[in-house]
This record gives sequence, C-alpha cells and structure tokens, in this order.
Amino acid sequence: MISVCFSLNSPLFFLQQTIIYIKSFFKRRAGKKRGEDWIPFDQLDFVLGVLFFSFIMAGFLQVLGITTYNWFIESFTVWHILTLLVITPFFHIFANFVHRKIKSKQVA
Repeated sequence: MISVCFSLNSPLFFLQQTIIYIKSFFKRRAGKKRGEDWIPFDQLDFVLGVLFFSFIMAGFLQVLGITTYNWFIESFTVWHILTLLVITPFFHIFANFVHRKIKSKQVA
C-alpha cells in the first residue's frame, strides 16, 4: 500500500512543484516580491490544479472499472467550474484580510 501511495504521489508532487516554479517565474517578471499577493493567480492555480486532478482521477477510476461512468463529467457543469473560478479568489482575499488583522493585534 505504501508503494502505491508513493508511486501516485511522486508525479503529483513533481507537477505541483513545477506549477509553483512557473508561477513564481511569471510573478517575478511582473515585479512582485516574494510573499506578496498576486491576485487572482495565487488562488486560481490551486483551483485549476484540483479540477485537473479530479478530471484525471475520474477517468482513471473509470478505466480501472472502479466506477461505471466518469463522475467528473457527469457532476460538474460549466457553471460549477465558473462559480469556483469566480468565488475562490474572494474567499482567499477575505482570509488574507482576517489573517492580517489578527496578526497585527500582537496577542501576548
């Protein structure tokens, strides 16, 4: 079981790190400093990565015969995906705002 998890996680880790490096490259070219917000790209890469991984896994499970249909295609419509792409940046911005307010209080 451990070897199966490791063999599945290694390509995912590589893909995740590659996406992070590519985003960092373009972030520096845009003049953003390390740790500085880059809205909406800081949020959308996560959403797009999750949607892509879900799509791949749904097809993989169908090919293996674990499911009889591709649940991603059956469950997600264009409106679901657009809603995720629009709402997620707002949640992220709000969470960053709350974090900065709590951090600035200097609780002892």
